[in-house]
Amino acid sequence: MIGAPGHFGLVRRVLRLLRDALAAWRLVKTPPSPTPARRAARAVLPLLSAGALLAGCAAGTAATVEPTSGGPASSASAVPSESAPADSPTPTASPTPTLTRPASTPSASASATPSPTPTRTGPDTRQQVPVITTYSGWQQSNGTIVVGAYVANLVENGGQCTVTVDGPAGAHFTSSRNAVADAKTTACGQLAVAVQTSGTWKASVQYSSATSRGTSSVVEVVVP
Repeated sequence: MIGAPGHFGLVRRVLRLLRDALAAWRLVKTPPSPTPARRAARAVLPLLSAGALLAGCAAGTAATVEPTSGGPASSASAVPSESAPADSPTPTASPTPTLTRPASTPSASASATPSPTPTRTGPDTRQQVPVITTYSGWQQSNGTIVVGAYVANLVENGGQCTVTVDGPAGAHFTSSRNAVADAKTTACGQLAVAVQTSGTWKASVQYSSATSRGTSSVVEVVVP
């Protein structure tokens, strides 16, 4: 191998050769006709090319760094190998949760039975009022016993009149309606009870309010 001093001597020789070739080229550039000088220039051109080639080789050789000792240097850089990616786990579909609806509890149906009327405890302190029957009889057109009544010496709203009829074989019926305040009395109007058994029926009218109460005398009605 050529050392560094040898490289520099070779470069100097090449440069000197190029300088001489350039001087010869300048001498032969002017003459227009093919003369011995032009022929000499033609001979010089290959030398110029060779000199340039040698200069390039010398420069490349001078730039090369040789290892001083040991084994041959590793010229190939370590190229990381592309390892195949590990197989990613295949995602498994999560189970769809099943919605379980609780069994519907049937709501308690509203009872159609009216609440019982509270019974009075202790003595009844309401005032006694007279209940007068004005007429009574059998109404064949609709098969009912009718009774008319009013409450004397009392004028008020909110009370209730109830007719009670008792017939043969222990038959018992009632019918009620709201009383209405009149000019000087409280009117019950006409009360009617449907019956289907012939015989003598006994009827009476009761009046009841928050402050007053009373019962009429019993009247008899014959059902043919």
